[in-house]
Amino acid sequence: MLKAQDTTTTIRVLDSDYLVAEEDRSWIINGTFEHEDATMQCDSTFFNQQNNTLEAYGDVFIRQDDTITVRADRLFYDGTTRMARFYENITLSDGQAVLTTNFLTYDLVTREGTYNNGGQIVNQRDTLNSRKGYYFVGSKDAYFRENAIVNTPDALIKSDTLRYNTGTKTAYFYGPTTIEGEDDFIYAENGTYNTGTDQAHFQENAYYRSGSHLLRGNELYYDRKQNFGRAIEDVFIIDTIENIILRGELGEYNKATETAFVTDSAQVIMIAEQDSARNDTIYMAADTLMTRLLPVPLIKEWIAASYERDVLGKDIPVPEMLRTAPGIPSAGDSTQFLSGDSTLLEAPGLPDAADSLGRRLNGRDSLVSDSARIALSAEGVIPSNDPARQDSLPARDALQDSLPARDRLVQPGNPARQEDTIPRQDSLPQQDSLLTEAEVAANAAKPSPRFIGPPPLKPSDYLPRAVADSLSRALAAADSLKNLPADSVVLPVDSARVLFAFNRVRVFKSDLQAISDSLVYTSVDSVMRVYKTPVVWSEGSQMSSEFMTITMRHKKVDRLNMYRSAMIISEAETDSSRYNQMSGKEMTGFFTEGALTRLVVEGNARTIYYVPEDSVGTLGINYAENSRTILYFKDNELEVVELLKDAEQITYPEGDPEAITRLEGFHWRQNERPRDKNDIFRIVEPSPPPPAPEEKAPKALQAGSSGTRSSGTTVSPVPPSSVPPSSVPPSSVPPSQAQPDEE
Repeated sequence: MLKAQDTTTTIRVLDSDYLVAEEDRSWIINGTFEHEDATMQCDSTFFNQQNNTLEAYGDVFIRQDDTITVRADRLFYDGTTRMARFYENITLSDGQAVLTTNFLTYDLVTREGTYNNGGQIVNQRDTLNSRKGYYFVGSKDAYFRENAIVNTPDALIKSDTLRYNTGTKTAYFYGPTTIEGEDDFIYAENGTYNTGTDQAHFQENAYYRSGSHLLRGNELYYDRKQNFGRAIEDVFIIDTIENIILRGELGEYNKATETAFVTDSAQVIMIAEQDSARNDTIYMAADTLMTRLLPVPLIKEWIAASYERDVLGKDIPVPEMLRTAPGIPSAGDSTQFLSGDSTLLEAPGLPDAADSLGRRLNGRDSLVSDSARIALSAEGVIPSNDPARQDSLPARDALQDSLPARDRLVQPGNPARQEDTIPRQDSLPQQDSLLTEAEVAANAAKPSPRFIGPPPLKPSDYLPRAVADSLSRALAAADSLKNLPADSVVLPVDSARVLFAFNRVRVFKSDLQAISDSLVYTSVDSVMRVYKTPVVWSEGSQMSSEFMTITMRHKKVDRLNMYRSAMIISEAETDSSRYNQMSGKEMTGFFTEGALTRLVVEGNARTIYYVPEDSVGTLGINYAENSRTILYFKDNELEVVELLKDAEQITYPEGDPEAITRLEGFHWRQNERPRDKNDIFRIVEPSPPPPAPEEKAPKALQAGSSGTRSSGTTVSPVPPSSVPPSSVPPSSVPPSQAQPDEE
């Protein structure tokens, strides 16, 4: 910016080796000059006393206030305006940074330098290059336009327009920007990056990519030293190897531990194989979702212990899979982390998300000085009403093309998300086999966006779960996670991913839906372990128990194991108010191409089956008790009921008052069933279970009952000759025999 002086001072000659004076100018050899706060030296000079200007040639040197020095091959200086133009081999130094270029205009009043044909600034370990640049010595701000490149020891930054402060080592971006590390990549169109602390805050189409993971959100915070990233609003965390997408309104990713976490409208999408003949993508919602890459030996140890505890009912400790690692808070009080405790959020030295990093005050960036704004506006770098957005690089389309559009039906504030929001009470009184202590609040407050790094390592629970969750108990002898390497690049090859879902889990798949309190999915054996009286629907059947495992094969359901108080209910074909029912200690369902084809019931098997006539109507109601029963399904309808091992059964005529129509534990929960992929966010209060039915079964099987009794027979709408063989493997398959999902 040009500023005329109120009082013009004359350039003085302090010393010279040779001087030739003419009428209006002098030729001076090895001269030394002084003008206000600056001294100048050069090999030869033409000094015009009348115009108060000089032209200097050869080894030009200017010092201003003992802090600023400029060297060049040639100089033109106007003492009236105090504007200097330097040519060739120019270096400007202010004690912190060195600017080099081949043409520079420098205002000695405002101490602002400008170049338009390429320049470089070196600030300790950072090197900045651009075609156009502006350096403000007073504020230590440098502005760069057109092909701006910042080289740091850890990253390469490219932008169309950016500002860099040599004092704070902070770069501010005002257009499409990329940051490339050794093994990660960041894209944003507005934000800041501190090259000293390696902490960043980005906005506008920001995303972070590391290996097979991509983190995206409306706002993105990143700490390279801590290998920690946080995204806020419309968050995507994508695993391109596992074909898993985590979505929510708050997400975090820890590169060192390969841990991803989302909450607030949290959703996980497990993408089906592209060549699949049908849509087998799994959509799952929960209050909190988390995935982590863990050593396979640890996962197998946990699987074996889980089988002993959850299936066999043994009281044993379970190996830890959520132990604190660098950057991951330890188990403890979840509300302390999720409620926004200032002791966790106010980490020293971390940028404040509420600061003016890319935010405007009255249409202005408050970090740009008035003089800088005027100078830059003249060049179109910072327009008066929108900082540094013109002449920007074309917006990158690659991410938009690769990510599914956000379904606005599940955005916060959508009535579909908020209906039935009466505080949820747990209608299932039995103790949770996953959550072994008192549960914390399901809807913990959203963490403050001001916190961009991991909190101090102190007892604080990372997830809304019980304080002594069995998944969070440390083994007393040693924690196998303590030896995890610091960088995911050197994680052992023998590792696999685990998915954790906590509180109000809802699952939708085209041929299967489920609800539960919590869920753990281990990719090493492709098994979902579903806790706290889950309910699963497959076509017309509803299945429930206290604990379930769902085994996947090629992203399709292959087997369903139900343990303790297992029950299956389906509407009878003739009347929607009548239900075929079966209960037992354990059940195993077998699926073919995602459809339930066979169900084996083990232990105290009880069956109510409406036997249809050949035409429309019901022949009778069959009630049976035995130790083992097999159900066969065809086209999603119950086709055959095979009773084994000394079955006792009775068939009641239609309308018989002694007929048993409900088994103990009957609870039809169709209203809670997820209807589609968007319905997983619907919050539904479970309907109370109906009163327990009158115990009629023992009397019904006694002599003198009105029904027709028999034993060891098969009840089926098809001839007995068509009944499939009864050799069925037992339902309780140890985890060592489970077949993994073949990819």
